[in-house]
Amino acid sequence: MNTTTSARWRTTAARLGTTGLIVVGVALLAAGAVAVFVSTNAGGTAALIGAGVVLVVLGFFGDRVANSPVHADGRRQNEASGRAPVPRPAAPVSEDDHRRDGVGAQQPHGSASAQLTTENAPTPEIQAALNRGHALAKRPSLRRADVKKLYGDHSEDKRITALAITQKRPDLGSLEMLVESIGGSRSTFEQYQGLLTARAAVDAQSLTDEESTALRDEIRRQLTVGRITGTNRTRIAESILGS
Repeated sequence: MNTTTSARWRTTAARLGTTGLIVVGVALLAAGAVAVFVSTNAGGTAALIGAGVVLVVLGFFGDRVANSPVHADGRRQNEASGRAPVPRPAAPVSEDDHRRDGVGAQQPHGSASAQLTTENAPTPEIQAALNRGHALAKRPSLRRADVKKLYGDHSEDKRITALAITQKRPDLGSLEMLVESIGGSRSTFEQYQGLLTARAAVDAQSLTDEESTALRDEIRRQLTVGRITGTNRTRIAESILGS
């Protein structure tokens, strides 16, 4: 039996007890009143009436005490203690918390191409560009020249779209695009996508032996100078070198 149910049972029992005292007291008073007229035992009659008065008074004041504000507050506290705790709302995440996570840090204002992103937190615009590239890769009419032109744009979202296309269609990429995305990228997210694209090209064997060697040399150089950092980017870079 939980605390709330137990408290309710105690309250009900207390009320029944006080009601019982009042009922018995009234009965004794009635018996005493009758005895006044029919009995010659004055002492017994007085005792009945006195007992009745005492019981009625106890019952009346007992009910008042049970329903007093102090006792009512005590019952509410007992009932509340038996309920499941109400979850406290989470503390709002501060701007400093976002900065520590690499998300939401102060960025340059402007178009999506001006917004630097982390490898795990693209802006909605950049994520849309990534999804658009994966969808465009399904077009059979797409040519390498189209992808090269797209990547040559100054807009980061178009560069991301070109990399996303090449991730699905490594044959449409080029060594120049891979080297530029890894060594000359404008954001960590673009570099991350460039490494994913390079990984896809290596797996698909779409590069010549000379191009594969040049790609690995560039990745090794970027690791040495500390331009490739972060767990995910480092892991992908090392996997390309070890393949």
